[in-house]
Formats: sequence, C-alpha cells, structure tokens
Amino acid sequence: MHLKTSVLVSLLLLLPTLHSAAQCDLNLEWVEVDAGDHWSPRSGHTALVYKDQIWVIGGADATSEYNDVWKSVDGKNWSQVTESADWSPRGDHTSVVFDDRLWVIGGYGGGEPKQDVWFSSDGSAWNEATESAAWGPRYAHASVVFQGAMWILGGKEGQLPSDEVWKSTDGVNWLNVTEKAGWSEYGLSYLASVVFKDRIWAIEGSSGFTASGLIWSSTDGVDWVSHGPEGAGSSRFPSVVWRNRIWSMGGNTEGAAGATSNRVLNSTDGITWMENRPDQIWSTRDSFPAVVHQDKIWVLGGRHSDPPIGFRSLSDIWYSQPAYKRSDMNQDGCVDHNDLILFQQEWYRDSAGD
Repeated sequence: MHLKTSVLVSLLLLLPTLHSAAQCDLNLEWVEVDAGDHWSPRSGHTALVYKDQIWVIGGADATSEYNDVWKSVDGKNWSQVTESADWSPRGDHTSVVFDDRLWVIGGYGGGEPKQDVWFSSDGSAWNEATESAAWGPRYAHASVVFQGAMWILGGKEGQLPSDEVWKSTDGVNWLNVTEKAGWSEYGLSYLASVVFKDRIWAIEGSSGFTASGLIWSSTDGVDWVSHGPEGAGSSRFPSVVWRNRIWSMGGNTEGAAGATSNRVLNSTDGITWMENRPDQIWSTRDSFPAVVHQDKIWVLGGRHSDPPIGFRSLSDIWYSQPAYKRSDMNQDGCVDHNDLILFQQEWYRDSAGD
C-alpha cells in the first residue's frame, strides 16, 4: 500500500475514537506573540479581559513587587496604564471584572498579606472599597463572579490555608458563606476556580504542603460535591472556560521538588479530563494567569523552575488556536465526522503533490 494512502487509512480508522463521545479530542496549537515593549518578567500577577482588551495587573519577581497596570487589544502592542496604582505593590492577589469595573482583592506585598479591596473603571484611578475586609489578611486565594456577586475561595491566612468561602455585592460588605467548605482537612490555597454550567468550581490547589489533586463544585458555595482527582496534583495554575470546556494549564507539581509543568487538560464535565499534547508549547511554568480573548486562550508570563538556580520569571505571551484550521467546527470545538473526513482528504491531496 502507498505510504500516504496508508497514513490516510490510519487516520480514517481513528475517526470513531476521535468523535465517538461527547468528550471529543480538541487539539490545540500554541503560537508565541512577538510582543513589543510590555510588562517586565513576573509571576503572581493577574490578567483580565475588560473593555475588549487584555489587562495585566501587579505581580512580583525575585527582587521586586509591582503595582503597575498594562493593557493590550491584540496581545502584541501594550500600553502602560499606570506605573504605580493607588494600591500597594503585590502578588498572589486576585482580580475580577464586576459591575463594569476592575477589582483587586487581597494579595501579598511588603512582607505581609493584604486585606484591602480596590476598584477602577479605567485602570488608572483606583478607589479603595475597604482597607480591612471581613475575610482578614489573605493571599493565594481564588475569585470568581457568580450569581451577581464577587466570591473568594480559600487562600492563605498567614501560613495556614483556608477552607472559607466569602461573597460580596459591593466589595465593602462581605458575607461568610461557609467557614468549612470541606475541600480538605487543612483548607486550600493556590487553587484555580471558574464558573461553569451554573456552578462554582474549585480545582486542585495546595493543602498544607501537598497538592490536593481534587476537584469540587457547588451551586451555592455552601454544599460542595467532589468530582474526584484531576490526576496531576498541581497548584499555582490557571483555569479558564473556552469552547464549552474547562481548561487547566501548567502549575507546580509539589511532589516533585516544586517542578513546574506545561500540561494542558480540558474537560466538558469536570470529571473526565483529556490532555492536549501539541508539538509546540510554552515552557513549563506556574504562578501565571490565562484569559480568553478573541476566541483564543492566552498565557501570560509566570515563573519557570530552573534548577539549580531556582525560579526564573517570565514575560512571554502565547495564544492557542485549534489544530484544525476550519470554520465548520461545532460549538464544542469538535470537527463533525463528515467534515473531518473532508479535512483529511484535503490533507492527503495537498501532501500528495501531483
């Protein structure tokens, strides 16, 4: 059999596997952005999409902490909104878009955890909602917007991880939804969180000195359902929702002497996870944000484990695109059976030359 014919037959034989279940294989390619002047290498920063632009807020490197704010329409051309915001330099904070404003919540800077909450409508002028939020000094938590409120999940109070859940509709008054979510005996910090299928999801994170490896979800922040292990045991990684899936990327596998990862997993239900293994991808990293902008997942900076030196801060920018460059993927990002055959026939015809 001709080699190319054999390859095509092999691809067609794979079709039932590729498209036999709701969890089809959405493979991604990753492209590095040739960005001009932009934010310095850092980790522990946040990123948001606000007013159709990507915003990068705060963060730290090995020697400095930042309170600058940057924005970009395309991920390539960046402008510095402010070099020094009204809130103090920090990392390991959270940021959300709520009530048509940017919010900065807690974090760690100047040798201590923060208890303040700030908001801004332009990223330049900031207003302090409270300097002493009811949840106390906190960092390494997760935040989402859900059911008309801002939510805080877990985090660290000093050196101890927390199992608390809080919410607020104004950033000033905070309600303790539960003191014990039950994710872990010791609480969770450096966890990821998203809103997906009308539920809040708490994804992995660090429980004391080990990664939890567990995934939880809730419709009210009080009662949490365990969905079992994701399978990696990571913390300090972001999760986003894109193409009707949860995507989790990178992180720190604390069982391996703090080794960083560039693993990419996705799930349509939060229970069954598939790993994406592209030919080209960003270097291993943790403590970085990811956002969805212009129908792409964006990865921005972070820190790379570089033994024996330690951690090295990063400022590179990457975005994803489907490996199938076709416009007829369905809403889940999968290629329909007949279209995938056509795609493979086109691939065969192009690669066959004459």
